Amino acid sequence: MLKFANSEKLCPESCGVQSHLRNLVGLAPDFPESSEKKLNQVPELYEFLIHEKYSIKKTDLAFGLSWSNRKVSLNYAKIAALKMGSCPESSKKLWKNEVNRLRKDLKELYDRIDSSQGTNVR
Repeated sequence: MLKFANSEKLCPESCGVQSHLRNLVGLAPDFPESSEKKLNQVPELYEFLIHEKYSIKKTDLAFGLSWSNRKVSLNYAKIAALKMGSCPESSKKLWKNEVNRLRKDLKELYDRIDSSQGTNVR
């Protein structure tokens, strides 16, 4: 799944998600030594967003549960944003807007993966 999520076929969606993650790093308080470290975490966090969604999906199906991509992307966008760091009160509106953009692109990524895999959980 991860190999497919990193393929050129999903480049617009995956690049969008990773771009929003980088933007969230830019909104966090500026600590030079931690900014670079956090930027290096973007690919790792992207992999987390893919792995968690699809490993949990298997568990949920085993118990007869179904989470929509909208709900999953909403929850994971917030988790990812907090992982990249909090933002100062002065940037709160920008931070929330970036989280919303991340959520939207993450949903689109999950939808594309599902449609390519023949599953339509929206």
